Amino acid sequence: MTKIPRWLLFVLFTFVGIGIVSTITQNPTSLIVPLLVIGVIVALYKFGPRRKTGTPNIKKSARTEAKAKSLPGKKMERRRSTATLRVIDGYKPKHSKADPDNQTSNKSK
Repeated sequence: MTKIPRWLLFVLFTFVGIGIVSTITQNPTSLIVPLLVIGVIVALYKFGPRRKTGTPNIKKSARTEAKAKSLPGKKMERRRSTATLRVIDGYKPKHSKADPDNQTSNKSK
């Protein structure tokens, strides 16, 4: 991204200021709607709905509470799953003309 020169920003804000001053002197009621819109946006941003931060409250079951009470001072450890995993053989061709990365050096045959 290119940086905007300071002199260009100064000229731009000068023209904006001149436009606001001339609008206020000629027709001040035309600024009511834009000011109200900006005010509503700022108010919604500042006082809008609050997001909950932190962990949600989850009610523990009676069984979990009994386990936690029976082990004072110890943290309850989570059991690991003992899933048996197996590899399923695929039927994908070993060498593909469309995929040059998958080719091995068996060109000497």
